[in-house]
Amino acid sequence: MKSTTPIAKLAASGLVVLLGLTTRASEPLTVTLKDWTGRGFAPDLVNYTIPTPADGGKSLRVLDAAGKSVPVQLTPGTNGQATLSFVAEIPANGTSTYSIRTDGQGPAAPAAVSATRDGDALILANQLLAVRVPFPMEVTYDRPETAELPAPILAFRGPDGAWRGAGSMVHQTVKAVHITQTANGPVFTEVHYRLDYEGGGFYAATIRVTDQAPFAQVSEEYELGVSANAHFWQLDLSKGWKPDAAEHMNVAGQGYIPVTYPSLADEEKTTTSGPSVGADLSSGVGKPTRCIHHDSCWGSRFVSLYGIYQAEARKANPENYPLVMVAPLHKGEWRRANSLPVYVKNGEVTVRFPMDVAPISWNNEPG
Repeated sequence: MKSTTPIAKLAASGLVVLLGLTTRASEPLTVTLKDWTGRGFAPDLVNYTIPTPADGGKSLRVLDAAGKSVPVQLTPGTNGQATLSFVAEIPANGTSTYSIRTDGQGPAAPAAVSATRDGDALILANQLLAVRVPFPMEVTYDRPETAELPAPILAFRGPDGAWRGAGSMVHQTVKAVHITQTANGPVFTEVHYRLDYEGGGFYAATIRVTDQAPFAQVSEEYELGVSANAHFWQLDLSKGWKPDAAEHMNVAGQGYIPVTYPSLADEEKTTTSGPSVGADLSSGVGKPTRCIHHDSCWGSRFVSLYGIYQAEARKANPENYPLVMVAPLHKGEWRRANSLPVYVKNGEVTVRFPMDVAPISWNNEPG
């Protein structure tokens, strides 16, 4: 099962297009992106499949309409192909034009992202945010370990420079840990995190930070055949600061309701409706306050995203205030995806991320 979850606000999914660079090196290729939605697109990753350049991409340049070089990244593929990546922005009902050159003319744009070691962690950062993730490691245990393992995300930092949040494991028994850095800019940087379970099965996550994106994207994959409800990691969104309000909206199955902004005190007291969330609640944490779900489900417990902030900061500047949010990007078969339980207690807000599938049944939606 795969799912994709950003730690911040939603963004449009990247474009993927097949592109043949068949022109001579002296002839730049012009690419025009057009918005047909009427809403435009914020800066987002664009991917093109191209023949692998003979020089490994050293001469590749991407220029915007003003002739300014933008960061470009080349990822090797198979069968002589590679993926060309850069970040583009499209105004509402408008177009954006980019030129792709292979002659090396003009300076390459500087890297827009970084990966910096910080003790046992790696900090993945762009112009807007950073996440602290485990430093790459390869560990195989002689005997299965229920160890003090690092979570896929350890903490996060916003534009104000303050570190917030705390990631931890709820329960793990593993035989191997594999953490590798799979990309290092200039457009995006990412780490691949994998646990191999005792008795077979695995959990894997890729944590990516991209040029100009106001979120860290987490793509998860896990084995459907392992014991259900056995493994979680969790992220304390409130660690390191004092949020007092929430932001969420209903999932599609409940009909349109605008975004709501309750206080955390009211969230903790609320009585939500809805079916079982499919999560193991036997560890004493009780039923979740809300459940983040990627599409449709019944009951007021289910929301399509969940964020927290300080009410005074939002009041002072409604367009620019610290906000931490978990919002699924995945859309698909809604009964084949887990919910993410959200727990609100004494001003603390924690989100649990299942690392295996919950039982799927009509009476155990969304399973």
